[in-house]
Amino acid sequence: MARTAPIDRLADARDRAAGLTGRQDSYLTPERVDEFLASQEWELSTFLDLLETHALERPSDISIIEADGSAMSFGELAERCRLFGSALVELGYKPGDTLGVQLPNWSEFAWVVLGAASVGVHPVFIHTPYRSFEMEYILSLCQAKGVVVPQSYRGYDHLKLATDLRARVTTLEDVFVARPEEPIDLCGAISLPELLGQRAGTASGVPLPWHPASTDLFVIMFTSGTTNRPKGVMHLHANLLNACRKYVDSFGLTSEDRWLIVTPLTHLTAFGIAFLAGGLAAGSSLVLLESWEPEAALELAETYHVTHFVGAPPMLIDISRSPDLLSRDLSWNLLTSSSVASVIVDIVDLEYLFWNIVCIISAEFLVDMPFE
Repeated sequence: MARTAPIDRLADARDRAAGLTGRQDSYLTPERVDEFLASQEWELSTFLDLLETHALERPSDISIIEADGSAMSFGELAERCRLFGSALVELGYKPGDTLGVQLPNWSEFAWVVLGAASVGVHPVFIHTPYRSFEMEYILSLCQAKGVVVPQSYRGYDHLKLATDLRARVTTLEDVFVARPEEPIDLCGAISLPELLGQRAGTASGVPLPWHPASTDLFVIMFTSGTTNRPKGVMHLHANLLNACRKYVDSFGLTSEDRWLIVTPLTHLTAFGIAFLAGGLAAGSSLVLLESWEPEAALELAETYHVTHFVGAPPMLIDISRSPDLLSRDLSWNLLTSSSVASVIVDIVDLEYLFWNIVCIISAEFLVDMPFE
C-alpha cells in the first residue's frame, strides 16, 4: 500500500511506543523501549514490510496452500491485504479500532489480519469453539467495531451468533462473513468476497493516512482463561518479529521450507512459529489444515513435500500409529508445543522419517532433541 510521505522510522517507533508506556497492564517504560531499539533487539521493520518485500521480489511464489489444493501467491496475498485494508478505511475504521477475528485455518485469516494491521486496526483473535459467553466478553473488553466470522463452521451458525451479539456489544457495528453459503442471507452482514470484489482492479498507489511502526500494537490474543476469564495479551510487531528472527536463525529456516499448519491460527503456536516466523520472516510456503486429521495431515505432507510441522505431542502419537506411515515419502522437522518425553516411546523406531524433533518449552528456552 502506498503511504503519504517518508518518515523517520526510529522517531516514529519511539512515539508510537509512548502510548504503551506507563500503563498498569504494560511493563514497558520509555527506558526499556529505548534499550530495545538501541540494541536492535527491536527492529524498525514490521511484518507488513516483510510481506511487501516478498510480494515485490517473488510475487508468483506460493505463500499459502489450502487443503483443497487452492493456492495463493505472495503477490496475491499482498493485494488482498491492500483491498481489505482500503475497505476498512472506506467503512470508517481508524487506527486504534479493533476487529474481532474468529476464523479457522483458512487463507482469509492471513489477509484479514495483515490487511487490518496495515491501516492501524488491531485484530483480536477469537478461537472458533468460543460461543456467546466468551465472545461477548472479548468483544466488549476490546470495544470491537467489527468481527469476522465464517457463515457456518463444523455445523455451527457463526453468522447468527455474531449478528445476535450486535444487540449486546454496544461498540459492534459490522459483521464480516467469510465464505458465505448459497443462498446468501447475511442478515445485514458484509460478505468478504463481495467486499473485495467491489474493489478489485482499483489503483494500488492511492496514499493511505497510516504507516505502521514496529512498536505498534499488532494483534491481541486471548488465553484460555483456565482459572478465570480469558486474558488479553497485546503483541507488538517488534516483540514478535524479534522472536521470529531467532527462530529463523536457530533452526536455519529458509524460503525453501514448506510448513504444515494444523493447530489453530488463533493460537500463538501456529500464528507465531509457522505463519510469522516460517511464512513471513523466512518466506516459506504454508499448507493449511482446518482441524487435526492424521491421515489428511500425512497426505498433505507427502503431496506438498512438507519440511516442517507444528503440533502437540499427542499428534505425534497419531502419526506414529498411522497404518500406512512407513510407505509414505516423508522428510520433515517436527516442532512440538510442549514436552515430547511422553511420546518418544511411540516414535523412536521412526528415526529415519524425521530430521529432528524440537521441544519448545517457552519462548526463551529451546531444547533440541535430535535422534542419535
